Amino acid sequence: MDKINFKNKNMNYSFIVDYRDGLCVHVHDDDNKLNEFLVEISIEKTKVVKKLKYNYNNSGSKSIEEEIINSEDFKILWEAANIPNHSYLRWFYKGFVPYEVKILNPHTREILLEDKLDLRYKLVNFTLYSENPEELHVWMCVIDKFRKEHNCNISIINGYLHETKKYDWVTAYLPWGSDFNQFYTGYNVGKFGTEGAPDYFYNPDGIINKNSLEIIEDILCFFGNKL
Repeated sequence: MDKINFKNKNMNYSFIVDYRDGLCVHVHDDDNKLNEFLVEISIEKTKVVKKLKYNYNNSGSKSIEEEIINSEDFKILWEAANIPNHSYLRWFYKGFVPYEVKILNPHTREILLEDKLDLRYKLVNFTLYSENPEELHVWMCVIDKFRKEHNCNISIINGYLHETKKYDWVTAYLPWGSDFNQFYTGYNVGKFGTEGAPDYFYNPDGIINKNSLEIIEDILCFFGNKL
């Protein structure tokens, strides 16, 4: 959770951008000069242009490889909303999203705060809803890859893994029922709802015929930064 105080002789603002359970933005004007704030949520994307090419080795055989031609970063507006003073607004989607948050004066569009989801050196919590060792191993392999890509630390809430502590790269193991919220952001991994009525806040692409790898890939990559 990031708390930002913005003060000068004309303004006395305080903002909280909380990524722990979806996204929640709190806004306060302690001088009550603004009745509301404009919040814009964007997603940072990278468009990668690739082509296939043959690669020849010393024996004369060839393989097909991808070659990156170029890449381009851009942003997509996720949502814009007005939040009343001394209030907050929560976005309930629970998967990984590379959020960028702007808080603006709704009358002048002056940017009062810019914040970006940045996992580097932060603690990221995963609550894993399975006690199947094989399924958990699949999920932990993906989480380890995620950890390396984002250079972050990992905590795990799961009964089986709390007992076994099998993966030494995990910063903290916690049992079911832990009242733990000292992390920067967190994700729940599992199948939520039913096949006929999945919870799209947790499984945005549904759960019908999804294997363990597809479940966690959906949660971590559905709104990822690659197109």
